[in-house]
Amino acid sequence: MAWPLFSSRPTAERREPTFAASASLENPSTSLSNPAAWLTGWAGMGDVDAVGPAVTEWTAMRVSTVHACVRLISGLIASLPLNVYRDQDDGGQDRVRDSVAARLLDRVIYPGRPMTAFTWRELVGTHLMLWGNAYAIIRYDLAGRVRGLEPVMPWRVTILRHQYRSWYQCQLEDGSTETIPHDEMLHFVGPSFEGLKGDARIAFAQEAIALARTFAQEAGHAHENATRPSGVVELPPSLTPEGAKRMKAQFDGSNTGRRNAGRVVYVDKDSKFTAVKMTPLELATLDERKLQAEIICQYFDVPPHLIDASDQTDWGTGVEQKTLAFLKFRFNKVLCCIEAELNAKLFADSVDYCEFNRDAMLAMDAKTSAEVAQIEIFSAQLLPNEARRRKRRPPVPGGDQPLINSTMIPLAKAGESRTPPAPAAGKQTNEA
Repeated sequence: MAWPLFSSRPTAERREPTFAASASLENPSTSLSNPAAWLTGWAGMGDVDAVGPAVTEWTAMRVSTVHACVRLISGLIASLPLNVYRDQDDGGQDRVRDSVAARLLDRVIYPGRPMTAFTWRELVGTHLMLWGNAYAIIRYDLAGRVRGLEPVMPWRVTILRHQYRSWYQCQLEDGSTETIPHDEMLHFVGPSFEGLKGDARIAFAQEAIALARTFAQEAGHAHENATRPSGVVELPPSLTPEGAKRMKAQFDGSNTGRRNAGRVVYVDKDSKFTAVKMTPLELATLDERKLQAEIICQYFDVPPHLIDASDQTDWGTGVEQKTLAFLKFRFNKVLCCIEAELNAKLFADSVDYCEFNRDAMLAMDAKTSAEVAQIEIFSAQLLPNEARRRKRRPPVPGGDQPLINSTMIPLAKAGESRTPPAPAAGKQTNEA
């Protein structure tokens, strides 16, 4: 069965809609007392209440916690199989492998172009986590069939509203500008207050990210200067010029630079040593850096232990339950967002649909996996050949029939009376 996808565009030449002018750099109609977001962003001001350096999507990725959270979510999205299925009349589900949709979502999203489906899904996850939106134009051939998906960077897309419909003004890679209607644009929307455009997590977490950057910069500057010794030697009141030169030479040669940080300064005779300790403020800064990492994880819906940002050592059942809760209550909604948009735009007129294989997230060790498969086979929930296909092994005869645990017979023959075998020839039975 061919993939019945056709463009909703009319055969006649498209008439571009006219939109009302809005505040932008090309039309600077904004008040300086209450400036628009584009003006504060362009001026580098950001939120006037924010602390620390300005935070953008680019500078936020320089914070290790943000980088780890984005890398974790986008990597999970990219690594999960995104398959195309078709429901059967008996309630079963068959995977569709030979359709255009299956090839686009599983191999290359645009034939003839270098971006693979894995890279595209990872890009979608990165854009969703940082910008709150991810875009891809649905390209059609002359017959109205889907030819491929063309990603568009979120900072090059402007959403315009006209007669209760969304239009996307896109700046393409070649520098041209194109206006795309809503039904020809894949728009993955993150958490939002209006549902038309996702809100960037960076905008809400900018204070925590700015503080994390501030603490990292302070630590970097301290190590770069590295003039703090582990102690101070006080000199007697009388110090000759020769003694001062010797002190400077010893200090510059042995106690400056990152490799010499923490050494004791030895100077002239009749000296007294005083140890230098960390101040309470410096100790609090270390704790504050850990706290900011945990706060950033909350904004990205990522448990700290998954990015090694937690000091807890409750490995085992505790961490396993936390990870399962993350997959079920946090990460699953990201997958549902992507599935809903793909099914609404690519499979609206089709009996097929796409779905992530969530079982791949619950990969178990070899022993647990074998035990689970055995229980499913013995309870007729899984066919033996289905279990073998999971391990990429060839089928066996009789492996396509459901079995039950009691007698290991086909489920269709359960309950049938069994005739006892006849006695062997030459044997006589003794009567009581």
